[in-house]
Amino acid sequence: MKFKLLFILACVFGFNSKSQNKSIEVNSTDNLKEVIPENVSMRFPQFSEGIAYFKNGTASSAFLNYNLLLGEMQFIDTKGDTLSIAKVESIDYITIGNNVFYYEKGIHELIIESNSVKLTKKEKLEVADRQKIGGYGMPSSSGSIDNYSSYALEGRVYNLALNQKVFFKKYISYHILSNKGAVIANKNGFIKTFPGSKKSIEKFLSENNIDFKKEEDLKKLFKFLG
Repeated sequence: MKFKLLFILACVFGFNSKSQNKSIEVNSTDNLKEVIPENVSMRFPQFSEGIAYFKNGTASSAFLNYNLLLGEMQFIDTKGDTLSIAKVESIDYITIGNNVFYYEKGIHELIIESNSVKLTKKEKLEVADRQKIGGYGMPSSSGSIDNYSSYALEGRVYNLALNQKVFFKKYISYHILSNKGAVIANKNGFIKTFPGSKKSIEKFLSENNIDFKKEEDLKKLFKFLG
């Protein structure tokens, strides 16, 4: 079935809008798009054809990508502008190639699913540290900021303190989605999602060295329960 970019897509898609790795340093005078290039700030190296499936049973296609810095799904409109999805609560799920995304207090990417329960991950670029540049140009971590400059990204204005460096890192957190909502994929989260399997979960964890920060370990536990 061939889907076209319908009027509903324009209505729902807005207008102009933890696993760690190496941090990215941003100064108050930097151009954010140059310091954090798209191959870092976006989930995929380029926008690819995807489909948004709505809760009312309709679907629309567009070229999509997930913006890790904004934490938003974006698309390219007919004018070639990059826009962010609005009213995401009306969307059931989104596919980009073989990747599937859900919205539940943020964008979740599906890892594995069984009996309507989903193991997912949330991936974002977030501020890891702020360093205020003091005397002699020496940086020091500081939570109190007084004087700000601003930068724009995708039609939004963000504030950076003058004489300050901000460090961004990519974080990945793992979750379980079910009809009960979203919970962190840790021991308590698994027991909350599978209350009838509490003893089995505890026994499995006692016999297996599961690291809840590793995707493969989480998949092993999830498959055991599925």
